[in-house]
Amino acid sequence: MEEKITQILFQAINIPEQSSEIFLRYFGPQNGIDLELMTSTFAHEPIDDKET
Repeated sequence: MEEKITQILFQAINIPEQSSEIFLRYFGPQNGIDLELMTSTFAHEPIDDKET
């Protein structure tokens, strides 16, 4: 029984290909959408907490 459990677990976690290839297949340049880059913006002035 232990041998059968070991086989099942091995088959469940055995990855036949490189994880990088899996990521490229699902998230590679041929998939997804093109996002527009945000224009750079300047940070606001810090809040003056000394004003009363």
